[in-house]
Amino acid sequence: MSPVRSVTYVSSRSSVLEKLHVAVSIFVVLRLLLVLLGSVLAIAILEWRHKALTRFLNEKSTALNLAVARVAVAATLLWQIRLHPILLDTSLDPALRVPFRIWGRLAAHLVAPPPVITAIYAIFLASTVLMLIGLAGRIASAVTAITATYLISFLFLYGKVDHIYHHLIFFSVVCALFPCTDTLSLDAIWAAWRDADTRRLRRCQPGIVYGYALRSMWLFVGLAYYFPGLWKFSRGWARWLSGKILHDYIARAGDVLPWTSFQVWVFQHPTLMVAASAIVVVFELGFIFLIIFPQLRPLAGFLGLAFHNATYLILRISFNSLQSCYVIFFDWTVIFSWISRKLSLGGATVLYDPHCKLCRRAAGTLSIFDWTSSLTFVPNPGASNFLVTTDAGRAGDGYEGYKLIAARLPVLWPLRPFMGLPGIQQLGTALYERVARSRTCSILNKTQAGGEKLICPEAAPFARALPLAGLGLMVILGLFHVENSWPLSCFPTFDGRTTDTLTQLFVQTLDAGNVAEDWNVSWDPKLLAAYPRWRTLTIQGMDPRPVARPKVAAVVDLWLKYHPDLHPKRVSVFVDFYQMRPLEASRARIARRKNCEFAF
Repeated sequence: MSPVRSVTYVSSRSSVLEKLHVAVSIFVVLRLLLVLLGSVLAIAILEWRHKALTRFLNEKSTALNLAVARVAVAATLLWQIRLHPILLDTSLDPALRVPFRIWGRLAAHLVAPPPVITAIYAIFLASTVLMLIGLAGRIASAVTAITATYLISFLFLYGKVDHIYHHLIFFSVVCALFPCTDTLSLDAIWAAWRDADTRRLRRCQPGIVYGYALRSMWLFVGLAYYFPGLWKFSRGWARWLSGKILHDYIARAGDVLPWTSFQVWVFQHPTLMVAASAIVVVFELGFIFLIIFPQLRPLAGFLGLAFHNATYLILRISFNSLQSCYVIFFDWTVIFSWISRKLSLGGATVLYDPHCKLCRRAAGTLSIFDWTSSLTFVPNPGASNFLVTTDAGRAGDGYEGYKLIAARLPVLWPLRPFMGLPGIQQLGTALYERVARSRTCSILNKTQAGGEKLICPEAAPFARALPLAGLGLMVILGLFHVENSWPLSCFPTFDGRTTDTLTQLFVQTLDAGNVAEDWNVSWDPKLLAAYPRWRTLTIQGMDPRPVARPKVAAVVDLWLKYHPDLHPKRVSVFVDFYQMRPLEASRARIARRKNCEFAF
């Protein structure tokens, strides 16, 4: 009878747990729906009262803003992606591979030999540099997006997807689809020369296409914040809003670097952790609403920068690759115009010879970089020099004229303080006079000025549809809490159960003389120096299931490879559990679990 009662009791308890789990799941879904419905209602009210959504969807932007985004994305990619870690990861034992979601299993079969990966990386470098300087910039952006997606996928085949690259791929695709090189690029200079040869001065004007491209980037970042906030509130609200999760993450942050005095101070103030946790949820849920309004968008940018830097101070998570792209939230045309007004620079009239090919091209180049619309170009047939007259009455020709122009073109502002220095002044004047004399052969070209060619580009339906499809997929991944995916994903939600205990992988070696020695594999200095993601790999060695034994063996083999002086006859693998104590700046081992054992 006893066994029967035992079975009945266990079954009854299981039934209660299942019902409790169902009830909790229902409350999670209800809270999730509540936030979603609240968001939809908020958007509807904003549209009804302020036409906020209509204005947002029809908002124009400038070629400069999209070009700045292109430069930031390309520079960040060059900074973030390195060949050495990719080659190291592709050389790892296939037993360690854990495919990421969406197409990870296919990626595991696309691992190429090192020479091929090196060649693809060289293509990536070349295309990204071209993207940066804007030479065949849109094609280069497409090549960069494809090669970067391929190369980065190998970093994610071993158990963890870092979310520091996702936005870079999406932004690169946007740059490939939209005219990101209409200014601040070599493509723009070449186009200005072509137009100048046909008597027209090329000048960009605000367009809805630029706005559509930037709007796609804004929404991507907004969704990257929104779904983590949604899941914090709907699933982890009790633990998150009580400060418990932040408490545990601060405690565990001491595993990476020693706790700072600021971290300890925050840890000592539970009320502050509760307030900070609430602010995080409000920020993440509200960010996407701030970016709808042009007046509040710079505020959203500053709040985002403050959020990530505060996160670094508290948890040592910096997200620099996203911060470097926050230039997309600022209207650089407005900023440069404001600076120009504050400096009381005013406008200037530039007289140039339309009969001279060189003069036309120079005027066209200056026009395409005139982001503040400060220069007015007037044909002056037969003039041997540029003649510049400012609104304030100052005048200058030749090199002196270029000094007046440089004060009004933001791209030349860094050079202006040096243009009048002794030596540079004489050199600049001599060079200008030499060029001016050499152009006499082209004066016979009696081309008449044709005015300005205003650039207002269009985008193909496919170009508009692809970012929209990407954002739609991101919404689906966010609703289903799919974090471990690439190149689109729900960004880390930090809504799961946490603890202030830490697990680390240890091995105990037994040599021929039966001398035992403990080694902390998770923090082995040689492996940490060789593999930036080594700690992620050691997590796979903590799996106690028999099916994971090949993974454990692969971790141990790799560790022994970096310790050739060791010749153990037996290796025992342990998982140690530590309680993290920031207030004492220490940790204490509270448990040890034997994983498996290998004989050599």
